[in-house]
Amino acid sequence: MLLDEMHDYEDEADQEEKEEYLDPDYSVVYVDPLEIIEKYKDGLTNDSRSKQVDNTWRSFFPSFLKKKIPGWKTLPVEEVYNLAKMELKSTAGEKYNQLFSYICDLSEIVFNEKEEDDEVPIDLMSDETAEAILKLVEIIILPHQEVLARIEESGGRIQFVNVWETTFSENLKKEIKDRDGWKCVICEGQTDLHVHHKIPRNLGGMNHKDNLVTLCNSCHPAIETANVQVAFKKCLANFRKNKASGKITDAFSEDKRQLKDEVETTLDKVLESLLIREENQLAEQLAGVMKRLEIIFYD
Repeated sequence: MLLDEMHDYEDEADQEEKEEYLDPDYSVVYVDPLEIIEKYKDGLTNDSRSKQVDNTWRSFFPSFLKKKIPGWKTLPVEEVYNLAKMELKSTAGEKYNQLFSYICDLSEIVFNEKEEDDEVPIDLMSDETAEAILKLVEIIILPHQEVLARIEESGGRIQFVNVWETTFSENLKKEIKDRDGWKCVICEGQTDLHVHHKIPRNLGGMNHKDNLVTLCNSCHPAIETANVQVAFKKCLANFRKNKASGKITDAFSEDKRQLKDEVETTLDKVLESLLIREENQLAEQLAGVMKRLEIIFYD
């Protein structure tokens, strides 16, 4: 009996000790990745865009540094960068390597932000092309940013809702490229095409058509920075480069170009028919030309 009572006492003590370390607010955050993707299907409005701040760098903040820089969640990146450099002097071992690597990452962000301040901003309201490219970049990157933000807010306690998923096979990649017309959805480049996950696989991104998009080898690394401004500048430059080189044409899509060729061929036949006065055949050919012209010029 005495032994049983001692065991009961130990069990109660163990339970009390465990309860001390349990976070009363601990809860798993369930996330539907397809819902996040749908949320940004049209990009941002100009109003919400002006309020959008890229805080991706906070998601990788070293845990041992959080107590030393208690304001890391709200301080601007440049101030965190300066404080982190000061902490480097009193840090050693593996923590030193981790902190040094993180400071290097922050320095790139700080440097890029200073560069952006020195540049003349593009007036998106008067540049329809830039506005369209920015919207495409947002559609692809913002789901990635939101997942990072939710992971940070939940302290890593995040679980993705099960959604239909398939193997990231060559057939699936081909299906996505077929859907996107075998060109980069942003700059419309047609060479060295990749299939990109909007929400990365290591963050729960699934092999679902809504999470996949075709990008060229130049736009892809810019998009993977998860930085809208960095990716926007690179992708806009890619689009304008393709446009200047004649790789992008506004007049006709490939389908309409084929129709144009068909019309020209048919008109040649009409001329031949006129010469030999085949009136019935001529009427049929003219009707066919008119239908094709409607598609080309009035679609």
